[in-house]
Amino acid sequence: MRPVAALLAALAAIDAHEEVGTGCKAGVDCKPPRGWRSWNCYADEVTQSRMMAIMDAFVDSSRGISLKDLGYIEVGLDDSYQLCRSGEHNSFHAWTNDRDKLVAMIDTRKFPDMKGMVDYAHERGLKAGFYANNCICMEMNYHKNEEIEAHYQGDAFDMLHYGFDSIKLDGCGEFKDLERWQRTLNATGKYYAIESCHWGLDAPTREWCPYSYFRTSKDIKPTWFSVFKNLQTMHRFLEYPKALSRKGCWAYADMLEVGNLATYEENRSHFAAWAITSNPLILGLDVMDQKTLDSVWDIISNEEILDINEVWAGHPGFFVKRQIAYFSPMLKGSAEERRMEELTEEQLADLQAEPNLIANIEGGMTQAWDYISHMYDQIQIWAKPQPNGKLAVLVLNNAAWRYVTAASSPFNLFWNM
Repeated sequence: MRPVAALLAALAAIDAHEEVGTGCKAGVDCKPPRGWRSWNCYADEVTQSRMMAIMDAFVDSSRGISLKDLGYIEVGLDDSYQLCRSGEHNSFHAWTNDRDKLVAMIDTRKFPDMKGMVDYAHERGLKAGFYANNCICMEMNYHKNEEIEAHYQGDAFDMLHYGFDSIKLDGCGEFKDLERWQRTLNATGKYYAIESCHWGLDAPTREWCPYSYFRTSKDIKPTWFSVFKNLQTMHRFLEYPKALSRKGCWAYADMLEVGNLATYEENRSHFAAWAITSNPLILGLDVMDQKTLDSVWDIISNEEILDINEVWAGHPGFFVKRQIAYFSPMLKGSAEERRMEELTEEQLADLQAEPNLIANIEGGMTQAWDYISHMYDQIQIWAKPQPNGKLAVLVLNNAAWRYVTAASSPFNLFWNM
């Protein structure tokens, strides 16, 4: 390699880790991440053996293609690896022998070999994600500056020591300084993808984004209402033409509940909505449950939808029309109609609280139905071919249109160019 080329390559490598969280640099963070995280599946019952089994499932190609082949390459912890109240100030961090850093105390009954687990991921071509500022036995008793600094340094040391590739920074403990996290992790010399899980409270600006992707919402739950409400929190980050969600600074409405929802159609709509808005696609289902995985495999393996998620055309995808069809409570109907979940008045008010997002359709049911029926005359929903292969449009609903005169049915229209 020529000296100039070698120097440029070295500078590119430095730039990659020094610019963590501030945009797409050297090919890193240029696409929404894709993977799996443990909370929605295992909550506080996650173990090393379960994590390693998930990693095996990610490289299983018995369906003709593996999750890894589809771009789902990160398997991440989400709390509950720590030995609570085993460290300083009744926390789970303890001083190293030289009292230089406060490192995490691992519950070795659950995780006997953390580095071995990370190596196991790497041997399979996967990435491993860590988790900090934990919610379980959250830490709130560090007040001295030297201890606080030692805590940040200790977590960065753990990342490097165990070999992790990314980290989720939750919003529960006292260690919420995202710029400090950025500086501390940068100082290791290794690039880490950073998820800011501060529930929309530390939103980026056009000049400031010290992380790779950021939560816009509270925690998602396996219900259609929760999915729909979390999606609404994306709106302010998707404004056209200049969205705050962008390469290297992706807006994220939380992990996917695909596989955990009531119907196939809800799972499909949920996945498509996350894809078209350039959300990170972080699975949360039990991929070891073959029946569940089979039931949504054609959704999460749809490569055209995955392409819509990752191909950048100047914008992450934006809202085109925002409505809610809200009808009177059901009076009669089939058993299948009656199983449809209705929006309660409280839920409707909760949704309408989102600024400039939801408007009621005025008029009776006939007028509303006519509006909805003709709304997608020129729109293709989860179908092909797309017009000239250039545009992707989604009407978000829970596939209840044939019952729309008998049930409340929220929807949004999205556009991804």
